[in-house]
Amino acid sequence: RALFPPIQSRLLVSPIPAIDRAGLRHACIRTSTHLFSAFTLPEPVALRDRAAIFLICHRLRIPIPFLPSPPRSHCQTRCPHYPPSKPFPDAHHLATYAYLALHALGCGLGGHRHRRHDALVRLISDCAMREAHYAVDLKTRLCSSSIKGTKVDCVLTAHDRFPSVLAIDATVSCPLLPAHLAAAATDAATLFTNRTAEKDAKHLAGCVDLGRTFMAVVFTTIGGIGPSEATDWIDGLFAASYVSERLAGGTGYQTSMRKSRLYQSLHSCCTRGSCGMVEHLALPPAAAAHAL
Repeated sequence: RALFPPIQSRLLVSPIPAIDRAGLRHACIRTSTHLFSAFTLPEPVALRDRAAIFLICHRLRIPIPFLPSPPRSHCQTRCPHYPPSKPFPDAHHLATYAYLALHALGCGLGGHRHRRHDALVRLISDCAMREAHYAVDLKTRLCSSSIKGTKVDCVLTAHDRFPSVLAIDATVSCPLLPAHLAAAATDAATLFTNRTAEKDAKHLAGCVDLGRTFMAVVFTTIGGIGPSEATDWIDGLFAASYVSERLAGGTGYQTSMRKSRLYQSLHSCCTRGSCGMVEHLALPPAAAAHAL
């Protein structure tokens, strides 16, 4: 009963606010729904209480109950953008929706954003090794341009596949932030297209020069994964296992469950990381320290 009045107050008006149009469009993406069909989750990616609360509040765009009341209008002291001495401007999008802690979901302070990103890359690379027998490099051979000094997140090699060497670079975006809101409110695919274009401009030419294929993987804080080339590749990791299971007399159910579990784990991992960013950046310093 407590959930619906805030939702109705925004969705039963015309026109629907841009933040709700963006949230609704991105919540309809296929990969953003897997977590809600999970019966259990592996302990490393299981959602604790606050992460589960954040999952629902962020998806429905309702106030996060563990934030202070009223919510803070700034980030932590060392934030280069909005320290306490420079709060969100009045009527700014971040101030209007301070109860969603949107700034915290994109702020790089404290390295929490990088830890969220790295955990997602590890889940994908582990699956590539397990299901498709890729050799994975997470620390070496990552350079995509010796001139620019750019690096990708991981390089996967499988000589029984074509192309045999694939470089992957991942990123996490919040479609509710001002930088993506206008496009996300019109078409969910636009965010994936734009972020992929940024990654291609940064890495594609250098990877081709090195004889590699390049692929960007874009995650959203609502659980979406794109572009379609990325989800097609992830689905394809399970193709050989599915065929082997069918040839052995199975139905393919076990392979399908492992694929669903991967998508559930990716969404859960992103949610845990995003919740941790909110805890450390949107709570007062004493409460943020307690969350460590």
